[in-house]
Amino acid sequence: MFKTIFSKIFTITLATILLSFTFAGVFLYNFLGNYIMDTKGAMMQEHAEKVRELTALLLDADNSYVEKLYFSTLASSSDSLQAAVFVTDTTGMVVISSGTYNAPKVGTMIENHITKQVQNGETVREISNFGNGFSQQVLTVAMPFIYKEKNNGGIYLVASLPEIYSSRAELFQKFIIAGLIGLLFAFIATFLLSKMFSRPIRKMKAIVEKIADGQFEERVSIKSAGELMELADSINAMADSLSQLEEMRSSFVANVSHELRSPLTSIMGYIDGMLDGTIEKKEQEKYLQIVKDETKRLTRLVNSLLTASRYEDKQVQLSRGIFDINELVRVTVLGFEAPVTEKSIEIFVSFHSENLFVKGDEDSYKQVVTNLIDNAVKFTPEHGKIKITSYKAMGKVYVSVNNTGTVISREDMKHLFDRFYKTDASRGDKKGTGLGLYIVKNILLKQGQNIAVQSDELNGTTFTFTAEPAKSETK
Repeated sequence: MFKTIFSKIFTITLATILLSFTFAGVFLYNFLGNYIMDTKGAMMQEHAEKVRELTALLLDADNSYVEKLYFSTLASSSDSLQAAVFVTDTTGMVVISSGTYNAPKVGTMIENHITKQVQNGETVREISNFGNGFSQQVLTVAMPFIYKEKNNGGIYLVASLPEIYSSRAELFQKFIIAGLIGLLFAFIATFLLSKMFSRPIRKMKAIVEKIADGQFEERVSIKSAGELMELADSINAMADSLSQLEEMRSSFVANVSHELRSPLTSIMGYIDGMLDGTIEKKEQEKYLQIVKDETKRLTRLVNSLLTASRYEDKQVQLSRGIFDINELVRVTVLGFEAPVTEKSIEIFVSFHSENLFVKGDEDSYKQVVTNLIDNAVKFTPEHGKIKITSYKAMGKVYVSVNNTGTVISREDMKHLFDRFYKTDASRGDKKGTGLGLYIVKNILLKQGQNIAVQSDELNGTTFTFTAEPAKSETK
């Protein structure tokens, strides 16, 4: 029970309507009772005043015409109100009676708290059994009969409550009929609306199950608005992300397999050759050196993969220290003395200020600078030039590494920072892993910074990354 959204929406909405209808019914039932009682009492009091006036007129005129009019009016009031109408003298004896609706007969002596209040000049309106004068509850309206400024008795109108309650029951019955019709329409409307709201949700559930099953090409398409459309867009965005992630995963597996297969194949081939005697002993030292180089290549690949994984992990937080980026560049350049000398490359370092302090993880920026200079040395031809500059502009610190050599094509530019991507110029490079620039990009993104590249025949290739300037000029 209540396992589906449809059943929950339908049940909750229907229960709310039923509770509201019940509350309205109870309220209306009580309201009708009070309203009818108040209205009936007011009408009875109005008729009592009329009877009092006619009684005074009857005593003053003392003729048959007035008497006939008086008793006709008394009977009319009794019938219209469905009430007993009678008049008593100062002793409480009935002197005039309508004779209907259990009205006491003329000559009956009435003594109770109501007659005493009337004899004291009070007007009474109450629900009681009229001092045990009636077997059931009645509504009584009584007032003193003032004639020639003296209290000469009382005017009484007594109505049975069942007649009053029957009016309420009749009105309430009409409310119940109208309510049941409204409830039927509400039931139908709730059913249709619940279906309408649950249909796209069921559709999205089916799509999500397919996506969870690996069908990332599935997309949610619903004709709706508001939160449901936002949810559908979120699911589609999730599917896009998962699809891209799956492509990256497949590409990663393929690239790692390719990068591992080549050196492992070489290592196995050379070792087998030495073991089966294909490679003579005098040549073995040469091939062992090749095996060592391939092993180093595998080590670099594994280390690069671990580094890339570290910077991809959102849980890993980098430190936020203050350091001199110019000093970091100087120390890093010194580490490339051997390959630079071997290729007779000229390195120019240009700083706009002696010191330039930035805020960030120093070891990570060391990795960035090392990878960029390593790339520059690798792709700069013999007797080429490398220029490194740093400057501060528009609230950012910029560091550029420029080198002469082969221009990077526009197509290569699009994938330059992708994992395992190598340009055509670097396909024969066995030292590279295709992860250097990918790691650089991830390091900078993790610290809220970025990197850009420009490459043309006139200026060569320039990589420029940003860093956050430190407020203090000291470590």
